[in-house]
Amino acid sequence: MFAMLISKLEAYFAIEGDKRRDAYLASSADLAELERRSRYFDTNHNPFAHYYHDEHTDSRR
Repeated sequence: MFAMLISKLEAYFAIEGDKRRDAYLASSADLAELERRSRYFDTNHNPFAHYYHDEHTDSRR
């Protein structure tokens, strides 16, 4: 019973998050802004993304 309640709540919040993202993207004024917003959202709202920064932090290299 408790597991079913948790799964229903997770599904509800996932749907609400999708609705907020869709509304944010739909309010774009033009295609360029839509692409910028889409990139911003993907970069800042993807908890499983790992970005590799290919610059050396040690200046002696």
